Amino acid sequence: MKHIYFLTLLIAMVFPALIHAQCDTTAIDQSTYEIFFADAVGGNNVPENAIDGDPTTFWNTGGNAPFPHDLIIDLGEEKVLNGLSIKPRANSNLGKLSEYQIFLYSDPGNPSFDPEAGGTILYSGPWQESPENIYFGNTEARYVHISALSNFDPSNNNRLMIAEVVVYEDTYCEDEGLLNQIISFDPISKKTTESSDVEL
Repeated sequence: MKHIYFLTLLIAMVFPALIHAQCDTTAIDQSTYEIFFADAVGGNNVPENAIDGDPTTFWNTGGNAPFPHDLIIDLGEEKVLNGLSIKPRANSNLGKLSEYQIFLYSDPGNPSFDPEAGGTILYSGPWQESPENIYFGNTEARYVHISALSNFDPSNNNRLMIAEVVVYEDTYCEDEGLLNQIISFDPISKKTTESSDVEL
């Protein structure tokens, strides 16, 4: 009887930990997104291009309106969000996102002014086309507000071009109600396992 009791106790202790360990990062289907707001458009390069699943199309702010540039995506319903990726325009070194802030909220009439993430994207080169991933702690929200503060190319200092935005959710774990705090470090270039030590 003692062995059965011990086994039951062990399962009761371990099972919640196993469930908690299943937290994940899953891309939300872009076909469920809608553009709620974009501050500027250059010609036919509309903001919907940033969520159409086609990396050859892009949103272009046009270069006339100054930064910041804002793009707000409506996911259609609240989800537990934990990150997103932003892909720059293909075959171009212009208008790549540099400094940014990410805001999340569920009521556009009462938006949050506390960023869930922020920083500066460092590209491996001016022609980099691979997506940049931005992660944050689980936050329940319906609207994803990307506020671009500057771009990578100072010679085109008003232009922003984004090919794709993909938002990530956690399908297992909930929003634990913790606040995401942004910690600023001096920019660090991309490193590999063979790079020299980095002192923070």
